[in-house]
Amino acid sequence: MLTLFIVGRDKLLRTLQYFSRFYGWYLYRTNNPARLIAPFEAIKKQFGLTRKALRLGKNVEHFKAAATAMDSKGMDPILKYCAVGRQLGYATYLSLDAITYVVFGLHYGAMCDTKSDGD
Repeated sequence: MLTLFIVGRDKLLRTLQYFSRFYGWYLYRTNNPARLIAPFEAIKKQFGLTRKALRLGKNVEHFKAAATAMDSKGMDPILKYCAVGRQLGYATYLSLDAITYVVFGLHYGAMCDTKSDGD
């Protein structure tokens, strides 16, 4: 049940993010001023970061699924290694995604601290 909620939440956030991207592009193409485009660009960026934050820890699920696939006895060896490779690929992608989120978050936090010192 919780998985369905998480998947639904991600789909909703992705839909809103992509709509903001599309509408920002549409406003840009119809020569609207930057002040009208800026809120949609901000929404797009924030929902992207939110979705990335919600994916933190999901790599562990894929490592666990790879271990389960590797331990399965009744599978064809080729299919087994393909399943393990797929899960390890997802896990690696999500691990690197988490690292970029943490590094960006630290970098962004440092930038905010230096901006507030000058005020």
